[in-house]
Amino acid sequence: HTQHHVNCIISLTDNGRVWLVDHEYALRRACDHSGLVSMQDGVFREPEYQAFVRLSADLPHTGLLRTETGLGDLAWQRSILWLKGRWFAVLDDLTAAKPAEYFLRGSWRGLGAAELFPDGLNLTQGDQRLRIATDGQDSLDLTTVRFSMDSEWTSFYGLKDAAANVLRRDRVADLAAGASTGFGTLRRNPRITQTTSGSR
Repeated sequence: HTQHHVNCIISLTDNGRVWLVDHEYALRRACDHSGLVSMQDGVFREPEYQAFVRLSADLPHTGLLRTETGLGDLAWQRSILWLKGRWFAVLDDLTAAKPAEYFLRGSWRGLGAAELFPDGLNLTQGDQRLRIATDGQDSLDLTTVRFSMDSEWTSFYGLKDAAANVLRRDRVADLAAGASTGFGTLRRNPRITQTTSGSR
């Protein structure tokens, strides 16, 4: 359906809230999803049209998924480790098939009031907060993308501001053939931000 969201995370919901979104049908390019894009020697590259599952496990307390696709002359492997009830860790490994200068951008498209930090982002909805923490190795910025059907979000989901806040992290890597680089991101499960007297 012409959506370039291969190897991306489409949605994350928890505690009755939607935190990561891919709900704007007209925005179809890879840069409009929670994933990676690259430029190779100045030429924009999007992921290939299919990804392959390399490893999958669903255990009582943990889960693991590893998928792989191409991103220009990069092999992109995404691993998601899930400690159930606590956090998700997302590890993106990229290996070059050809020597080149690669510009890499990782995006996380979230809902909620946003607070940017040098190593990540807090998203707050009502009394709940989701923390997205990076490995601190890249420059971060925050941009806002408004939804075209804003009335659906404000009436159905109850958003005050019908827009996604997008955390973007950028890196330039001059890679030899066979060399690799990667991103690490941790998302902690939503927490109640308000405490009552005597609570710890």
